[in-house]
Amino acid sequence: MEDFGYLLKESLRICKKYEGDDKEYRNGELEHQFKEDMIKMAYLIASVDGELDRQELYVINDTFNQIYTEEVLKQRFSEDLSSEDCFLKKAPQSLMYIVSEEKKIDNISLNRFFKESRTVYKSFKQYGYIVITSNSFRLKYQITALEDFAKAMLNDIITAEEDIFEEEEHNNKSDFNVESIEQMEEMKKALEDINSMVGLDAVKKEINNLVNMLVVRKLREERGFKQPVMSNHLVFTGNPGTGKTTVARKIAEIYKCLGILEKGHIIETDRAGMVAGYMGQTAEKVTALADKAMGGILFIDEAYTLSNYKSEGDFGQEAIDTLLKIMEDRRDNLVVIVAGYPKPMEEFLDSNPGLRSRFNKYIRFEDYTASQLFEIFKGMCIEQDYKVEDKTLEKVLVKFGRMVANSSDNFANAREVRNYFEQVISRQANRIMSLGGGNVDMLVTITEEDL
Repeated sequence: MEDFGYLLKESLRICKKYEGDDKEYRNGELEHQFKEDMIKMAYLIASVDGELDRQELYVINDTFNQIYTEEVLKQRFSEDLSSEDCFLKKAPQSLMYIVSEEKKIDNISLNRFFKESRTVYKSFKQYGYIVITSNSFRLKYQITALEDFAKAMLNDIITAEEDIFEEEEHNNKSDFNVESIEQMEEMKKALEDINSMVGLDAVKKEINNLVNMLVVRKLREERGFKQPVMSNHLVFTGNPGTGKTTVARKIAEIYKCLGILEKGHIIETDRAGMVAGYMGQTAEKVTALADKAMGGILFIDEAYTLSNYKSEGDFGQEAIDTLLKIMEDRRDNLVVIVAGYPKPMEEFLDSNPGLRSRFNKYIRFEDYTASQLFEIFKGMCIEQDYKVEDKTLEKVLVKFGRMVANSSDNFANAREVRNYFEQVISRQANRIMSLGGGNVDMLVTITEEDL
């Protein structure tokens, strides 16, 4: 719990802040109303058991330097306990006045949003606990009364907050232009393309989490809220053919829609495209690639090969050092995604002390299962207007099962499926031509012979 002395002091300061000659409360009237509300709450909650304990009375008087007797408090406030419009069923007048004044403040920051009314709310709640526990004997119905009163106060504050949010949302909708709507639709489409990919469940979850965070970040930025410094560079780890490049292209589209990148294109490269044979040329090549990628993504496949060669005359480390500086200097309009096998990528990230810290998120692309490779194959057939007989499909599934079971470290996942699909299509073409041509059904049908 926060210190009550601090809360009380802050509450009195807030009361003075919202007074003025042109307002409902002036010249200490709001401060007086606040003290009156506090004493009334304390008496009513302490008296729900039918009597006011001597120690409870002492706390009430001592807090505000009063000399009330139980009889005086009873005469002033007892009817509020039994009336239909009970004081403890709603937020006190002083608190709601402060809430109403806070609602009038334009462009209030998130850190201040209804902060002062919540401080006053906390002081009421804290004071209630102090009073009813002052005799070291907590009565269940007193605690319940206080918690119900606190809930009533908080509900009224939240209602006021919702009014502000609804008004702000209305204003935002009225200011929403066609271009923004189109960008959001494009972003959703790119995200749907990722979510519709076969397998990659963990990748999809990571990407959706990332997009949600970036969307909320954009909304906060549009409303003038402060933003923590965040890197948009990414690390993709996984074997070949697991969709890393495809996902990178979709992320480029998403980043453009969110205003993170200006163009949203992607420049793909590898060691050969970055490392030269002479001192100084490597830095020039890396800088030239970054210039082409400005406003988009620089995708470096097999990035670990930049740090694999430590022999004299190799300039892979020069490429890494140049890249590191570019990532920092141009982070506002350039995203770098490095990709490669999991273990070598860890060694790559350790090749420069500042490299690992430049990347915000690491996404692992798992190998496809046999059934997932089978789904990819069927998707290729549908996309290219081929149909496959059921018995043929059964053999294809068995084929992929064996392929996965006997796979090596260089297994290329979806690329293996692509290569196999092209082989099947080639054999189908040879079969059709050996028959002297074919009808429409033959042109679109893959049979067991084609496997």
